[in-house]
Amino acid sequence: MSDDAVPSAKLAELTVDQLIQSGLIRAEKRDSVIAKIAAGQMKGEDWRLEIDLSAEKAGEA
Repeated sequence: MSDDAVPSAKLAELTVDQLIQSGLIRAEKRDSVIAKIAAGQMKGEDWRLEIDLSAEKAGEA
């Protein structure tokens, strides 16, 4: 993300990077999750699905 990104996008980027490091969100979905959060389109069920899929992926490793 560029330095002139809107504050909500910057915050979303920082948050998602921390969640990826914690294993709660899949790294390959980083950009799409950031875009949804920054746009205010991330819903509770989206969070639940993303966390469940990340946990499932971690179990396969």
